[in-house]
Amino acid sequence: MLNYKIKNTILVTSLALLFLGWVVFRIVFPVFYFNYNGQSENDNFFIRKINQKTYLQLKLKGEYSFNKIILKIKPGKNNVALGDVYQDELALYKQDRTINSLEELKKYLIVDGSNIYNGQLINHGDSVFFIENNHYRAFANAMVFDNLGFDWKKIVETDGSVFNKLEKGKHITNTTRYLNDSFVRIDNKIYLLNNNEKILINDIRAKKFIEDKFSLLDVDKKKSDSALVGKMICQKTSFGEKCFLKRNKATVFPRAEILIEMQDKSFLEGNKVSARVDTFDGIHSVVPKITIRNIKRLINIRYEDEVIKLKSILK
Repeated sequence: MLNYKIKNTILVTSLALLFLGWVVFRIVFPVFYFNYNGQSENDNFFIRKINQKTYLQLKLKGEYSFNKIILKIKPGKNNVALGDVYQDELALYKQDRTINSLEELKKYLIVDGSNIYNGQLINHGDSVFFIENNHYRAFANAMVFDNLGFDWKKIVETDGSVFNKLEKGKHITNTTRYLNDSFVRIDNKIYLLNNNEKILINDIRAKKFIEDKFSLLDVDKKKSDSALVGKMICQKTSFGEKCFLKRNKATVFPRAEILIEMQDKSFLEGNKVSARVDTFDGIHSVVPKITIRNIKRLINIRYEDEVIKLKSILK
């Protein structure tokens, strides 16, 4: 009887530890799920047009990389035609033009009747805004600002009159990766992002103007060079169709996007599509560091919110 109790205790303890280990593993290496009901897109699952090509985009939150992608289409009446998979949309942008003077650069950025420019960060009250195409767009929170890689020191203090020259745009959330009228630096080269195009800044005065007034987003050249990470392979199943990512040897970097080329998007019409994205990519993965950093940020944001609430109560 005693041996039975000991064995039973060991079994229950082992199962509890296995379950706890599985929970911790899933926290450290999260799995993302996406669903499309055959009628409308959402903030994490939508269609993009980039330079005459169509892509299905899945947005990962929390700056994660990815390892596996599985799409299931039900009932799968139409043949699914998916192609290459990219981790960074900058690789898909055209790069045909250059800006060769400061005066030429200002033509892209000027806001008529104002002393601010498109591409700048401005502050009014408790909010920070990005000026894009003569619209002011608020950041949802400080985490979004940090995730995008903007510099707090480049924020310009303004009064309310500047908004009379601008229109209100959509909030900037974690689903955003690159903003129109922003500047990126790749391998010490500066580019203006303009309507799915990278425009090279090829003038010393223009570069100095950008570095003084704008927040530069640094992009790892390795990520840009290895943006293509594989292609989707689709096959018929008894429940519809199933597609999975066939990886190449490219490293998938943190803050990855998922852009799946679509030769034909008719398979979305009337079908239900679900997607699963796994982040586990081996024992040498950087994913645990990303998870720990995200947890710290979440704690800090909640702490700051509580402090704000306490201050408002004490006033």
